[in-house]
Amino acid sequence: MAGGSAYAVLNALFTFLCHTNHPVIDDRSCTYPSAVGGRRCMALSGMTGGAADHRDLRAPLKELLQEQGSSQHPYQRLLKAEGCEGLNCALFDAVHHIAFIHGRLPGLLEEALRNSPPGAGHSSWLQTIAEGFSRERLALVQLRAHSPTTPAQPTGIAAQMSFEALGRDILALSRSERPGCALGAAVALALDWPSIRTVLDRASSLLEYSFPPTVMPVEEEIFESLAQVDPVLKRALLFGAKELLLRHERLWTTLEARHRARIRPAS
Repeated sequence: MAGGSAYAVLNALFTFLCHTNHPVIDDRSCTYPSAVGGRRCMALSGMTGGAADHRDLRAPLKELLQEQGSSQHPYQRLLKAEGCEGLNCALFDAVHHIAFIHGRLPGLLEEALRNSPPGAGHSSWLQTIAEGFSRERLALVQLRAHSPTTPAQPTGIAAQMSFEALGRDILALSRSERPGCALGAAVALALDWPSIRTVLDRASSLLEYSFPPTVMPVEEEIFESLAQVDPVLKRALLFGAKELLLRHERLWTTLEARHRARIRPAS
């Protein structure tokens, strides 16, 4: 009972940190609006109807990225901001947990490929994305090995459980039995990765480690490849993409909560 009570207290504390809307956080010279409460959640039904009818995924996917992509999260923008001192710990913390989520094998892309229907028109370009990301993953794991660990903090247990849940959620998306769902998650990862990569690049610049240039397909190549997708898969694809971006949003919000706990003055 004592252990369960302690866990409940920690979990409640972490939930408060994740979901309390703080208008502004000041970290030395850096200020940023709270990530919670300022970002809109789109209604998937309203977003996808026209896209499925017109067989065009470019517009709804771009809208998803503009609303829920990693680049829109205030905490990620803080980590990428120029002139912000004292954020080394936050950057290395991000590296460790991005690697925890996306440094595993098999990963989302491998699972999406394995679950892709035989002879599907999108298999070849999904293979290209998977091959590019395999090199990104290797570089990510190596960067993690070069990065110092972050100090223990009160949110540690609850945060770790949150990261583990994120990993399970992404794995479940990649293994979804709904045709097109795993494909959408894979596409969203490829489209969102350049923004995540900028944080990794900044962390690598703090270390004596040369992060190799990315070999992932650029956004326009991905959009052109989506023309090969069977129209019946498009609604599920958009659902999978939205779900993956929501997991990335949770990743940044959890990292933000850990950062808040680190900079909070001791009582």
